Amino acid sequence: MNKKQIFYTLSLGLILSISLIATAYAANDLEVDYPSFGYVAITSTSSFSTVIMWVFYASLGISGLVVFGSLVYGGFKYQTSLGNPSSQKDAKDQILSSLLGLTILLSSYLILTTINPQLTRLTLVKDIASPVTFDQGIFVKYQGTGGTLLTRRFLSSVEDFGEARNKIVEIKIVNPDINRGSPYSIILHRKPDRKGQCQIYFSGNPGETTIISGARLLSDVSSMTVFWKADKASYGGTQICSKADQKGECLLFEIDGTCSGAGCTDPAQYWHPLSAYSPNLTKNVWSVGIDGPFLLGLKSDKDECVFFPSSVADLKDHPVGKCDEWCLPIIHYCWYKSCAQNVAVFPLGVQFGL
Repeated sequence: MNKKQIFYTLSLGLILSISLIATAYAANDLEVDYPSFGYVAITSTSSFSTVIMWVFYASLGISGLVVFGSLVYGGFKYQTSLGNPSSQKDAKDQILSSLLGLTILLSSYLILTTINPQLTRLTLVKDIASPVTFDQGIFVKYQGTGGTLLTRRFLSSVEDFGEARNKIVEIKIVNPDINRGSPYSIILHRKPDRKGQCQIYFSGNPGETTIISGARLLSDVSSMTVFWKADKASYGGTQICSKADQKGECLLFEIDGTCSGAGCTDPAQYWHPLSAYSPNLTKNVWSVGIDGPFLLGLKSDKDECVFFPSSVADLKDHPVGKCDEWCLPIIHYCWYKSCAQNVAVFPLGVQFGL
């Protein structure tokens, strides 16, 4: 590639990145469903770090497609230029440049993930020194290098605790006073990106402090979901359905998070078995509909759970839709069942002054 080609390529990459970021924020504003890349999806509640991660994986995918297309075109050009040495040389140069670009693309990602997988994730956290003087938040105490106890303060969800992963010994939840919003609630996850086995914790009343430690604390914590549970939402409702696009048999939930219809279980229990509602929904949930401020969770029989703040039209390509794999090697195709065996719905409150 000559200098002009390199300049055009870099300029195209910069324009593509800026366009993807603008598209991501347009998706937030317009509540448009955009595809997930690297299991990273953007919604109307996505943080800036999640948008950057989505752009990173989207850029890798699109760049790979561009390189592959260039490689195919170079091969076609070479085959159709037999007898024309000049055209064949240009085609060879394009093929070699495409292979070099593909090698650089794959190598950059492999090098990053080999040196430190956290380099391909972006988590915005705020380090603080002990003693902590902030008046509210979620204070995570963990063992640092040499056994030193360190504390970090969080005000929102965490995709990966980084150096604190699997080293947390105590979590202190300091709620705001009643004039500054609803009390904190958290979900601790054993895998990064808020996946894997989980445990839900509700804190006390506004202005109160809740400490989670010892046997109450989930072991091997890697990430955390933060939300503000309310008694009921201001409007709307949620549903889960047995087919994509919210079709088939659906189970509806009211604004207070309780279900409507026969078979509804005790509302005091936040995880409800789908078998109590309908046998047709057990391991057969393929879409989620959320209208309003809600957080809906699905859990498997292995206690692995995932939570949704917005609607998902089709769970086929989501990890929650990848259980009980059955493959036919001859045609290289696999069938899956949904992992969902339990459901939880939480109306969300508001938080002020953060």
